Amino acid sequence: MPTYADAPFTEDQQEAYDRVYDRLARGERFTGLRGYAGTGKTYLVSRLVEQLLDEDCAVTVCAPTHKAVQVLSEELGDAPVQMQTLHSFLGLRLNPTEEGEYELVAEEERDFTEGVVIVDEASMIGREEWSHIEDAPFWVQWLFVGDPAQLPPVNEEPSPALDVPGPTLETIHRQAADNPILELATKIRTGADGRFGSKFEDGKGVAVTRNREEFLDSVLRTFDTEAFAEDATHARMLAYRNKTVRRYNREIRAERYGADADRFVEGEWLVGTETWFHDGVQRLTNSEEVRVKKATVDTFEADDQSEWTVWELKVRTPGRGLTRTVHV
Repeated sequence: MPTYADAPFTEDQQEAYDRVYDRLARGERFTGLRGYAGTGKTYLVSRLVEQLLDEDCAVTVCAPTHKAVQVLSEELGDAPVQMQTLHSFLGLRLNPTEEGEYELVAEEERDFTEGVVIVDEASMIGREEWSHIEDAPFWVQWLFVGDPAQLPPVNEEPSPALDVPGPTLETIHRQAADNPILELATKIRTGADGRFGSKFEDGKGVAVTRNREEFLDSVLRTFDTEAFAEDATHARMLAYRNKTVRRYNREIRAERYGADADRFVEGEWLVGTETWFHDGVQRLTNSEEVRVKKATVDTFEADDQSEWTVWELKVRTPGRGLTRTVHV
């Protein structure tokens, strides 16, 4: 089996790599690679992609969301592989139903190329997506990469993609173990006893506080920076309740743009809360992050000829170079 002397695998990574490579070489249709954060899944996949390309194998790398695809693109660098969302690869789109919900439908008959499809964030694959994967031609081989500790799709059981045969990486490696965020995540996942303390060095790490004002002050300083203005991934705010999320969003926005700011401000980041269609075309996806390039108030005439005052926004999706006009 291939090994890489310049950056050798650990023993468990080599064993997992060999099992995955062997299954693909035997022509197995479905293979799984499971592992917790810090076990080296991404490193293993990057080496596997390198080997498959050396063997002139067609490789497609997918993920359930545009954001996850963007992260994959950054991790794999300039590897000559096709990268797209899973829905795009399968030729699927969300169609609104009369009940106000959405269903996945195939846009057209897909012409699948023989090769290997690597799907990251496999824990997010729901039953409906899985049925379309099973309908794909048998000559397409699938490698599902995921973290069994991640939450399943909304209102669903754990993803069937995590049940396919394949190895599971369990060892957190030294460079990952030294990351205080991964250390905290591991303690939470394993249900470690005791309180979680701060581990903060050189402006990085995990800080634990019970002082809300101190916490909020730190949050506001983090978001009110040029780094966040240019890159929405620079900072993230997580909370257990939606009510708490909305409150912090209001406070952060007021700090950045002022308490009396317009409803939409040029340069600010927006996150889609649901998939939006216009004239039957999907214009914005749920959870998609966009940046406002221009915001103006406009008048819109409805089908019944009534006039509505709306915001006309020109928004851009980072990493995709896609600019659209939406009315809110």
